[in-house]
Amino acid sequence: MNATAAVVTRPRTTAVRRIVQTTSGRRHGPINRLVSPSDIGELIKPFVFLDHAEVAPRSGNPLMGIHPHSGIATLTVVLRGGMVYEDTTGKTGSVPTGGLEWMRAGNGVWHDGGASPGEPLRAFQLWVALPAAEENGPAESQYISPDDVQAEEPRE
Repeated sequence: MNATAAVVTRPRTTAVRRIVQTTSGRRHGPINRLVSPSDIGELIKPFVFLDHAEVAPRSGNPLMGIHPHSGIATLTVVLRGGMVYEDTTGKTGSVPTGGLEWMRAGNGVWHDGGASPGEPLRAFQLWVALPAAEENGPAESQYISPDDVQAEEPRE
């Protein structure tokens, strides 16, 4: 059998991408909300919020305290330090630098988290509106270690 292979190459573009909007965000303690529905968030649905956090480790009172979510999912990327977590899906532990947290709140989940002892936590958290069919589904959370995060090699 004779097979013919086609090679598709992407043309390199030197066009400059235009910046549409910049923001310094809105601060809530150590969390800076960069995107929300009151600004560009309305244009980029299903993405609802984008937060950047720089949180010093603290003993005693947790940063946010245990609080509920429903109808959304969050993806947290730990850039530096570590994050401790506990949620009503029964999971508890920590996510070190390079790890990820994926939480689908569905019909409701309570959770708490903050910086691990040691180096301050630096993270991004993207909030995503769930499709209507999943808004009332069961809550789920996954905590992914840095070793299990697949890194793509940069393209040349």
